[in-house]
Amino acid sequence: MASLRATGSITAPTSHPHFRWARYIRATLIVDIQKRRYLLRNNAIEIFFADHRSYLFDLPKGTRKKILAVLSKAVTNGVKVENSNLSPSELLKKSGYTGKWQRREISNFEYLMILNTFAGRTYNDLTQCPVFPWVLKDFVSPTLDLNSPESYRYLSKPIGAINKERLRSFWRERTSWTTQSSLPSCTALTIPP
Repeated sequence: MASLRATGSITAPTSHPHFRWARYIRATLIVDIQKRRYLLRNNAIEIFFADHRSYLFDLPKGTRKKILAVLSKAVTNGVKVENSNLSPSELLKKSGYTGKWQRREISNFEYLMILNTFAGRTYNDLTQCPVFPWVLKDFVSPTLDLNSPESYRYLSKPIGAINKERLRSFWRERTSWTTQSSLPSCTALTIPP
């Protein structure tokens, strides 16, 4: 079992399968700690480091809150270990990242990664990998002109309705389903002529 002490380091026996990657973690290198879901259970944490590495820990049931409490004492370099029951949207509002993005202090990619992180998405769990909007529509030109508005899709429509052909295909598929009771309501979309 890992030993978490409020001494500025987190030690772990290297024989334990979850901690083979390190003998100890320098708490000064930790930049963020987030609660995570793993295998549909709220029992994991992800630790982010200054060198852009992160590790996801699947913890035994009922131990996450205790481990976060110990980590909040061990991590003393200004990182706030969030051990509350705030929702992801409340944590995002509290973080100030949206304002930084609006002031162009962080890039679109950085902001999308932050949104994915607050939504519980991570590269460390294939069932919760980050998602990004589909913004390009020109996949046939030999050279993509990023300055041309024709290279980008209209974000006001869902991906299934970006053109008449895709919308017709969507409606054909939808009407072929046999159980209408389990379908989401699509009354806002109309079938094109």
